[in-house]
Amino acid sequence: SMYTALGVVAAFSGAMFGGWLQSPYVLIGIGVLFLLLALSMFGLYELQVPPALMNKLGGAQQVTGTLGYYLSGLVVGVFAAPCIGPPIIALLAYVAARGEPWFSVAAFFVLALGLGFPYLILGAFSGLLSKMPKSGEWMIWIRKLFGVILIGFALHYILLALWREQAAWVAPATMLLGGFYLGFLERSAAANRWFTALKWVVGTAGIVFGAFLAAKVYQHGQEQVAMHWEPYSEQRVEQALAA
Repeated sequence: SMYTALGVVAAFSGAMFGGWLQSPYVLIGIGVLFLLLALSMFGLYELQVPPALMNKLGGAQQVTGTLGYYLSGLVVGVFAAPCIGPPIIALLAYVAARGEPWFSVAAFFVLALGLGFPYLILGAFSGLLSKMPKSGEWMIWIRKLFGVILIGFALHYILLALWREQAAWVAPATMLLGGFYLGFLERSAAANRWFTALKWVVGTAGIVFGAFLAAKVYQHGQEQVAMHWEPYSEQRVEQALAA
């Protein structure tokens, strides 16, 4: 209910948001917002729900019965805000920019299913709790992975405002540099050989895919340069329609 409602709000604001995106100042503002969210993923500061609100939500969770369980499910999204807030804000901006209502609703509904499904499994098979991965240094790497993605979003919007023709290079650059950093430079859980191997695999995949995207962007740029453009002519348009 909570996340699908967010999708509905994003859908109805899509046209207005699309109009705002014509302004370079708005694009730069969105880029700066994503950059600030990325910095929180790298641990520069923490995004936390105010303690007073947390206490009230904790009290609401004591309600029993169907309504109590439903309210508990709603406030899970608030409790998880410090972890998933930046990706949700990024998704809100993305679906609003697309301006497609059904896509917005579907995107947030799928997000809600992804967030809720583990709780359903753990509730049905409570013994799995003892087998859940323990939080540790590997979670720092996951946060930084989201940080790299958000930096890519930030650069994309800033370049759309300032150097639109260069925005296509953001995705391959993010994959290449992010893969190199996350796979081979980032030192979280370095003592865990299995996790280190996983980081190498992810980093290598990012570098390879980034190189592939860079080649595609370069090829597309060369094709555009090879195009022959001519001034607009009403007469040529009429001739084309007649043909």
